[in-house]
Amino acid sequence: MKKSLIYILVFVMFVSCKQEEVSSELPKTNADVNEEAAGDEESVKLQKFYEQVLLGKREQALLTLNSIYLATDFEVKEPTYLNLFEEFSLGKAFYEDPKFNDLDYFYWAQSLLFKRLSEEVKSKLKEGEDPIKALYNLVNIQVKAKGDGPDRAAFPMQIWQRGFGVCDRQSWAMCELAYQLGADVYIIYFIEEDTGISKHTICQITYEGRDYLVDPLYQKFLPDFHWNDLTEGKAAEIWHDHVYLADDIKKAEILLPSMPHDFCVRQQVLAKKLKPLLSEDILFRFGESPRERAKRWPYKQGQDYFYWDYPHRLMTGMTAFRQLYPKNSTKK
Repeated sequence: MKKSLIYILVFVMFVSCKQEEVSSELPKTNADVNEEAAGDEESVKLQKFYEQVLLGKREQALLTLNSIYLATDFEVKEPTYLNLFEEFSLGKAFYEDPKFNDLDYFYWAQSLLFKRLSEEVKSKLKEGEDPIKALYNLVNIQVKAKGDGPDRAAFPMQIWQRGFGVCDRQSWAMCELAYQLGADVYIIYFIEEDTGISKHTICQITYEGRDYLVDPLYQKFLPDFHWNDLTEGKAAEIWHDHVYLADDIKKAEILLPSMPHDFCVRQQVLAKKLKPLLSEDILFRFGESPRERAKRWPYKQGQDYFYWDYPHRLMTGMTAFRQLYPKNSTKK
């Protein structure tokens, strides 16, 4: 795999000179000056933090960020988040923690990896070439259905690094790439009506107003097609080698693949503070409200839509999580 792009932050200060003017503004008080100084100091620390993440300096990045005062209230209040936590017995310690830790750094490193990969693909596109198709081709090259070891549960970065994983793993990696490119992404479980078991997973992507239904495992790439337009007849035609899937679209689950960290106030506040400081081609996407992301799905009457619980349950099995939040840990 070709080497990822290296981002170098260059900060340039511009000094503007102009003739003295008679100002009608009131002179600044000490409180005003102190507030501006605090804001400048915060901006410098935030940029320093991001540069440290880009350079892989984990300890320094966490130390820098935790020295910044971000918010006073880290309580999760969104009812739909609380319902998710309760349904899967997740606890709230991680989600309401005011401090950033190794789990947060893992999330940034993963986001950065897929941001760099997507930007690299984008930079090499030929005129008229579809960027989502290019990402799909990359997934098919990098993430095979089978590998040398067992297909254990893993996050997208781990799936990418080991180079294999079947259907839901491939679709999740595809989603992360497309999301960092700027797309809206969704995981879709085909659900067997009689048993409630999912035997296949695909993804839906919307990028710059265009819809894509993508199935990396069975090599299906359908531009200008949305899941909401899929009928049993059309499904039987698309997956003609797996016709049973046509019946499984009736109970399918549409899932938002937000990472658990996106449900945390600390990540949402951090993302909002960084956006004015860094350009889109440098800043990876993270900390976006899952509630706001969910609103962008074009709901049909009677259609179920869920936050994806799997990333949360997967996280609770991580060694770092068990060490930091032993009361909320489960072995996976």
